[in-house]
Amino acid sequence: MRIKLATLAPAIEGFSVPGYLAAKSAAIAATQAPPSKEKLKTPKEAKAPKEKSAPPELSKDVLVPELFEHLREWRMKIAKEQEVPAYVVAWTRTLIAIANTMPADTDALKAIHGVGKAFLQKYGVDVLAIVQDYRDGKI
Repeated sequence: MRIKLATLAPAIEGFSVPGYLAAKSAAIAATQAPPSKEKLKTPKEAKAPKEKSAPPELSKDVLVPELFEHLREWRMKIAKEQEVPAYVVAWTRTLIAIANTMPADTDALKAIHGVGKAFLQKYGVDVLAIVQDYRDGKI
């Protein structure tokens, strides 16, 4: 209410937009607390730093968690060897689909979303070997 009254007072002598805006900004400044001596943080500074979190819980979409974990470990090993992020080797969704379908050959592997020619050429033999070892009870 105080701000409204302060902005109306200059209008008694004649209204002008610059006069109104000046009166309003002065009234707002008068009602606010004085600025602290602490430096204001930019939005980037205000964000809390990201902490490494524990591995996420296994998705409910994973039907064969043991195979999925072996595939994730394989992906991490390959990613470290190639010095690339794990998602560059294979998406998590792709690993889930591989674990759930347990493909027996390259045609079945190729049918999975995220598996293309490059993936088949680079990793197809390894992935099929992991799946076969799981089927045979070796892992």
